[in-house]
Amino acid sequence: MELDRCHHHVIRPTVLAPKVYCSGLSLSALPGRYHWRRRRAKGATMRIIWRAVLCAAVYAASIAAASGAEEDPAARLRHARSLRCTYQSSVGTWVRSGHRTVEEDKDNGVATYDNINLAKGTARIIANVGASDLKAWLARDGSLWLVESTPLGYEVITTVFPMYVEGSHDELVVLESRHSLAGFIALGQTSYGTCKIWE
Repeated sequence: MELDRCHHHVIRPTVLAPKVYCSGLSLSALPGRYHWRRRRAKGATMRIIWRAVLCAAVYAASIAAASGAEEDPAARLRHARSLRCTYQSSVGTWVRSGHRTVEEDKDNGVATYDNINLAKGTARIIANVGASDLKAWLARDGSLWLVESTPLGYEVITTVFPMYVEGSHDELVVLESRHSLAGFIALGQTSYGTCKIWE
């Protein structure tokens, strides 16, 4: 037998082929089961590694998706039931006896929009001057529209946008607009502010 030419006269089958030094005999001359077992062990190790990598990737993706859903302003606004809004500035277009001027003023108004029910299309505003019922709906772009009909017959329109204020992750942009007429003076006013979701 060719195996007699090896320094180790007996080669016992093991999981991995023993390291032998033969004169004129290479490892390829050893029985095929040694190489097959070596390849099988290597293949099993690679499968374990790939499974671990796949599980880690799936876990990371699920965490990222959950985090993104929580921070998505459109989703948060869609499920909001109460908003606390603070107005910071206001721009008014005044028309006095036909003459137009544009003026910017500071606005320190605060309002709470409560009991928001999009299914019924209703909400309620609580502010310094009192409380009032509102119409409420969500636009296709995800903006929340709140409309108040005042006793004088004009409407106040408030729009909360699914957009965070620069540098913030919990304050949403809000604009409030109203038109009114008093004698010979017409006024169109738009106020800017931020809203926080309370509930």
